[in-house]
Amino acid sequence: MRHAPFEALSDDELCVAVRRLAARSNIALADLLVHLGEVEARGIHRNRACASLYTYCRYELLSRDPSTTRADGRCLVSPRERRRRDRSFPASRPRGQRAAAR
Repeated sequence: MRHAPFEALSDDELCVAVRRLAARSNIALADLLVHLGEVEARGIHRNRACASLYTYCRYELLSRDPSTTRADGRCLVSPRERRRRDRSFPASRPRGQRAAAR
């Protein structure tokens, strides 16, 4: 979908566009949740060496850090180990994040 320059949209048109985008986002989220339910039901997250669906989501779907994912996509680092690393090596945290209080 092409986007018109915002200046060309009236307030009402912009509000309609925002509502449309929010509806599409809700549909995509619902589809994602259904698919993740099937991943869990089939145990695919365990086949990918992730102990839980949460770990699968964190390291298969969200991780862009090559140190946490093997070339074949399997999880390398547990969430606990990742938190320990983040405390030990502050430079490895994404910008703007503070170290956890001890």
